[in-house]
Order: sequence, then C-alpha cells, then structure tokens
Amino acid sequence: MKQNLFNKLWLRVGMIVAIMTTALSGTAWAEDVTDVLTATSFAATNTTYTDFTNVSFTSDAVYAGNSAKTSSNGIQLRSKNSNSGIVSTTSGGKVKSVSITVESGSNTVDVYGSNTAYTAASDLYGNNKGTKLGSLSASGTVTVSGDYAYVGIRSNNGAIYLTNITIVWEVAGGSTPTCVTPTFSPAAGTYSSAQNVTISTTTEDATIYYTTNGVDPTTSSSVYNAPITVSETTTIKAIASAKGYNNSSIATAAYTITVPSTIAAVRSQGTGPVFTKGVVTSCVGTTGYIQDATAAICVYGSSLTVGDEITVSG
Repeated sequence: MKQNLFNKLWLRVGMIVAIMTTALSGTAWAEDVTDVLTATSFAATNTTYTDFTNVSFTSDAVYAGNSAKTSSNGIQLRSKNSNSGIVSTTSGGKVKSVSITVESGSNTVDVYGSNTAYTAASDLYGNNKGTKLGSLSASGTVTVSGDYAYVGIRSNNGAIYLTNITIVWEVAGGSTPTCVTPTFSPAAGTYSSAQNVTISTTTEDATIYYTTNGVDPTTSSSVYNAPITVSETTTIKAIASAKGYNNSSIATAAYTITVPSTIAAVRSQGTGPVFTKGVVTSCVGTTGYIQDATAAICVYGSSLTVGDEITVSG
C-alpha cells in the first residue's frame, strides 16, 4: 500500500436588411420564430368587421387589419369593401411560410409579400399589395421563396373562415456561439506519480482535440476519447469544437512529475527540499524509519505502518 504524506453582434431587429451579412463577433446564424394569429387577439368580438392595429405575438412583427369573428371564435375575412385582411406593419424578420387552418368554406386565401411596410389591409387591394406568394383554398402552407420583410393575407373572393393563421419568420439569432473551453482533471500541478488526465467540456456533442508537445491544437490534432496517462513532465493543450459553434479558446495544463531521489542521495544533500520514498521498517507513533536499497532515513508522519511504501518530501 502506498501513502503520500504531502499534498452569444446581433440584435433582433424589425427588418431583414442585415440578415445575410456577418456580424463582427462571428458568423451570423438564423432561427425561426412563429406567430399563431387567432381572432381573440383582434378587435372584433362578433361578425361585425372591425379595424385593429398594433397587435403582436411571439415575433417582433406588428399586425394591423380588418376582420370579424366567427361564432366558433375563428378569423373571418372578406373581399367586400376592399379593406379586410391582415398585414404586418412592422417586420418580424424574413417571411418563411404562411399556413392557414380552415374552419369552414372553400374560398381562396391569397398571401402577399413586400419589402415596403404595409399601413393597413386596404393596401392589399391597390398598388401596394406587393408580390403574391401563393394561394390556398383549404388548410395548408405557402412556403415562401425569396426575401420579404412584410406579409399580407386577404380573401381572394367572398368570405373566408379560418381557425388560425400561422406565420413563420426567419430572424437573425446572433453571432455564432463558442464552445466552452475544456477543463482538466486532475488540475495542472506537481505530482509524485503518473496521472491519468481527463479533459471535458460542457458544450454538448463537442469533440476535444489536444496536443502534448507544446503546439497549439487544431481540429487536425489528436482526438480526445480516453484519459491521457502523464508519466513525465508534460504540457497538455486542448480545444473543443462542435458543429454550429466557434472553436473554444485553448486550454493549457502543465504537469510536473517529480522523480524521487534515493535515500542515500537525500542524506548527502544536506539542506533544502528533499523528495524520496522507501519502505517503513520501524515506527513509534508518528516517528519511524524508511529504507530503500541505498540507505535509511528518519521520517515523521501522522500515520506510519511497518511494511508500507511511502513517498515523503520536506
């Protein structure tokens, strides 16, 4: 038995002009934000058509329009009077898709996109309607190709009755996140025996790359998959890398593995720190002797047992 007696620039904005550019702090990435439009958020309380403005949901989009409410609390739109429909007056990003769930009827819903802000649903009946992105006469989805910052929805002809309208916006999510810098266990330091060093990071699904020759690691370096045995003085460097993330900063840990001197060498050293090991040959309380093949030396410790091989410094 051995004993040791010492010890993640982007901000979300209401426009898409900068979506495809690169932020200074990293490569831009995008996320989807979904608005589910229901009649309860609009002004109408019954089948009387009523204007509404400044309605928002999950995204940064702000909606305005003119609608009624069905007896089943659905959204009711019409083409009569050229003022009914739903438009975004503030962008929620880039329009990615528009889905409708039909409550009843089979009249057609038209979906428009524009890069000029709508002011009211009446825009959808004049020269400011934008580009028709698609039409639906039953529950379904219009998937948008092209970049449009604003969306408009209206009846093509007659009244339409919808349970809800789902609009998916693609928005700038921020600069690319960075992997968490790896950590080492045991920590860097001086040890009297070989150490099995583990490396870890809290970034999920990250791969750790490392070197032991002092060179900074890259994704071409050795892949960490098991503890590294350090039996001599060594410096380990490591990085974490994961898909969708920037590589982490380089982590460095220096390990000094000390080699015990023979007891004879320690005895001739005189003064100064010493480091040696031997077998306990006798002890009384906390005082005893250890011996190797070269000599013996008196040691003091909190726990000494004859026959133990111990390492000491002092």
